[in-house]
Amino acid sequence: MIIVAGGTGLIGQKLISELGKNDKIITITRKKSEWKENLLEWGEIFEEKWIEKLKTEREKIIINLAGENIGKIWTKATKKKILESRLNSTKTVVELAEKIKAQKLINASAIGYYGDTGNEEKDEKSKVGNSFLANVCNMWEQEAKKVESSKLYILRIGVVLDKKAKIISSSITPFFIVNPFGQGQNYISWIHIDDLIQVIKDIIEGKFEKNDKDAAGKMLKLPETVINCVSPNPVKANEFIKTISQIKKRKIISIPQIILELILGKDFVRETISISQRIRPSFLIEKGFKFKYPDIKSALENII
Repeated sequence: MIIVAGGTGLIGQKLISELGKNDKIITITRKKSEWKENLLEWGEIFEEKWIEKLKTEREKIIINLAGENIGKIWTKATKKKILESRLNSTKTVVELAEKIKAQKLINASAIGYYGDTGNEEKDEKSKVGNSFLANVCNMWEQEAKKVESSKLYILRIGVVLDKKAKIISSSITPFFIVNPFGQGQNYISWIHIDDLIQVIKDIIEGKFEKNDKDAAGKMLKLPETVINCVSPNPVKANEFIKTISQIKKRKIISIPQIILELILGKDFVRETISISQRIRPSFLIEKGFKFKYPDIKSALENII
């Protein structure tokens, strides 16, 4: 049994579609009207009938992708919602994991954890950055670490490339390609959605497992496993936009950063558009994970 919290987002929809081919799925969401079956609202998950039903399942894995979308103007209220939505959902799934004795909890985070890295490469062992999103990710992960009964996997997810992703849809117009990155010397650490889904499937299938049982077969409490979900080949923003332009055979129109800051707000632009994040997926490389789309050209050609 796989329980997915936040299943109506970009990643969640794709994940449920893939996992549903072989596994029983229950989705926890606020948007119940969008789904037909095997769906619970957040307020229903601790009802006795559901807890008892889930307890009877031999294997239980919880995947938490829930959190307020950051792709909007950051007012004080929005920032509060971005943080609290992640903390509250994680607190809930941790409690659920304890009640039903789930074997694994896979909890989303983001490479925002590292803050602005400039040209410096960071990996899973690097320290937390100094920014709003770095603080959000750090608090988010600390909440997940409170789980006791489950093996915890924390996914620090990069910019996810998919046809529906904003970074793609907002860049392409019928007549030209929009460049919001200025000189574009900042690094983008990205991952194709198919590779991200494969990472999650590999976790579910136990491909990254350590020896996590004692001599009597009882689960041991091991440190969490942190995984940078990014391609091994980050690119500078100007290469990203240039590659889209070449594929679509359209000219590039640049938007000055000052205009973007006036429209979207300084904080949002500086932490999501002009930030530089050069992140290495050391864990996946060491485990021999085979990326289907390791380079930006093959990834973008597949998508657009």
